[in-house]
Parts: sequence; C-alpha cells; structure tokens
Amino acid sequence: MNNKKRYRITVSGRVQGVGFRFFTRDAAQTLGLSGWVMNLSGGEVELEAEGEQSAIDKLIEELRQGPPLSRVTDLDVQELAATGSNEEFFIHRRITRPAAAAGHGGGRAGVGGNEE
Repeated sequence: MNNKKRYRITVSGRVQGVGFRFFTRDAAQTLGLSGWVMNLSGGEVELEAEGEQSAIDKLIEELRQGPPLSRVTDLDVQELAATGSNEEFFIHRRITRPAAAAGHGGGRAGVGGNEE
C-alpha cells in the first residue's frame, strides 16, 4: 500500500536571490522526499514534493521559516495525485511563467515542458 502524498507549494515573499531553492532541496532530501523546486517569473518559488505526510508537514514548517535572508509572506499548498516517484529532489534551473497566469484551480498551473 502506497501512503505517499504529493503537494504543489508556491512560496511568496522575498524568496528569490536568497538561496531558497537550495534550502528547499536540502530540506527535502534530508526528509527523504522526491520532487523539484524552481523560481517563477513573478518572484515566487514553486515546488512539488512527494513522500510521507509527516515529512511533507515538516518540509512545510521549514518553508515557512526559510533561509536566513528570506521573508516568507504566503504559502499556497495544493494536494496532487501521488506519482509513486522515488527520484531525488532537484532544482529546476529555468524560470517559468508566473503562477497566477497559469489558469487551473487555485491560480496555479502545471510546469509542463520545463524538465532539464
């Protein structure tokens, strides 16, 4: 039985240029999560994380704090269907469109076409 959960999380505030993606990757890997993190062109950071619910909850706590130079003002958390992925958590190097421009529930969209 698969107890994995997957979430898309968009983090707003001063979260670019402060090491937020590296902070997120390191925290997610420490917690045994798979997924990715990337900057959005609107200034947010977006990630998808998959793993045990308790690990996701701990990651969300870490994201609310962020690295020392960041200032998180909002987290948008959406549950997705788990994929069963066991890949490492990695950083997408490309910036994608703003989250609000995407157009599916909650103003957030998929990241299709941004794989490295």
